[in-house]
Amino acid sequence: HAINGSRVFFIKIRNGEMKKIQIESLTGGLYTFKYANMDGTGEITRVIDKADFPDKTLVYYSFENDSVLDLEPSEWDLLFTRYSTPLDAGDGSTIDYTVTGIFVNAGSRVAVGRGVDPATADHEAYADDYTDMVSTIGFDWKDFDFQAGWSIPEDRVYFVQTSAGEI
Repeated sequence: HAINGSRVFFIKIRNGEMKKIQIESLTGGLYTFKYANMDGTGEITRVIDKADFPDKTLVYYSFENDSVLDLEPSEWDLLFTRYSTPLDAGDGSTIDYTVTGIFVNAGSRVAVGRGVDPATADHEAYADDYTDMVSTIGFDWKDFDFQAGWSIPEDRVYFVQTSAGEI
């Protein structure tokens, strides 16, 4: 089964240059993407094989060095990071929005309790709710209000089960 990309994204790399990038496809474990300068010059096409990173959840690519980087530690449960996610634009369409959130590594699982007192919540009550979806915690563990600033819901709890089975 192949997944074909149809969008072009614009990124600003660390040295301040703007690039355009298109994820062309994911076929048979091969990610194919191309990127270029904003005027289309310097186009480069790269293929990253997921099989080259069997124990990794994330693979990193340096546009400045034109190289794949193996930066993920061998063991981790949670990654606090910035990423792009589709959000409802309010008119029936979506926009890709940069957020700060938490990813869960492969092998780790998370259960979420909402509307509870975290001090008394028991992980055993959520034994059937654990999921290994990478963005289970995601970005909405916090809220922002332009008047009050950041807040964290006080009636929510996250139980993280590590790959070793610890809660």
